Amino acid sequence: MSFVYVHLSYIESYAKHGLSIYAVTPQNEPLYVPGHYPGMLMTAEMQTDFVKNYLKPAFVKHGLSTKILAYDHNWDRPEYPLSVLKEAGEAVDGVAWHWYGGEASAQSQVKEAFPDKEVHFTEGSGGEWIPAFEPAFSNVMRTGIEILRNHSQSLVLWNMALDEQNGPTVPGFGRSTCRGIVTVNQQTRELEYTLDYYALAHFSTVIRPKAVRIAAESEQPSIRSVAFRNTDDSIGIVLFNDGEQASDVRLRLRGTELPSLRMESKSALSIRLNN
Repeated sequence: MSFVYVHLSYIESYAKHGLSIYAVTPQNEPLYVPGHYPGMLMTAEMQTDFVKNYLKPAFVKHGLSTKILAYDHNWDRPEYPLSVLKEAGEAVDGVAWHWYGGEASAQSQVKEAFPDKEVHFTEGSGGEWIPAFEPAFSNVMRTGIEILRNHSQSLVLWNMALDEQNGPTVPGFGRSTCRGIVTVNQQTRELEYTLDYYALAHFSTVIRPKAVRIAAESEQPSIRSVAFRNTDDSIGIVLFNDGEQASDVRLRLRGTELPSLRMESKSALSIRLNN
């Protein structure tokens, strides 16, 4: 199948340059049929057949260890990945999710049904539909914390870099309203860090690769939190005050109470505590 060949060529071409591909998904947003860029409908039954009978056997034949993640679409249709995981079995390594519909708890719903499968958040985009800095920043912080609290091993925003016109875009599509992590001005060559960059920094500066999430609970519902233990035994904590008022926050770790921290409304804190 030519579709299998595309996956193989992609993985093997990157490998020739020393870049190993951790995982692929069979189809981006399989339940959305775009009218202005390449895409197609792929039902759960179609994806099961493709992965089980074509893609995974091809990976095995070519000695590829790249993982296969099912679905790659929104939280509002958990029955799709549940069906693929049930029918495709060991051919599938986990599930990829997007945030454009439903709630992050869907990740836990599927994880509880298939605890040995991985959970990854592979796409979330901001844009001009949330124009002001504060609500857009708050959305990334609020949703990012919930994504990680619901078993996700990754948090990926789309797109990494765009120009001052939010491009490049597909010819004929016009100007995109999506926002990049950074904006590269093609006229001045200046680099602008967007709110997504600063939101992601709250996670990436204290949560290191191969960290393991640990329990973190708040007595105040408005204070959202997620915590990880890093491989060097340090603790990375991300806090977000989702309330309308400033709040004093006091961390308690292993029975030890740390000094109080003042958090303004809609502000975030990232803390790394060494052992």
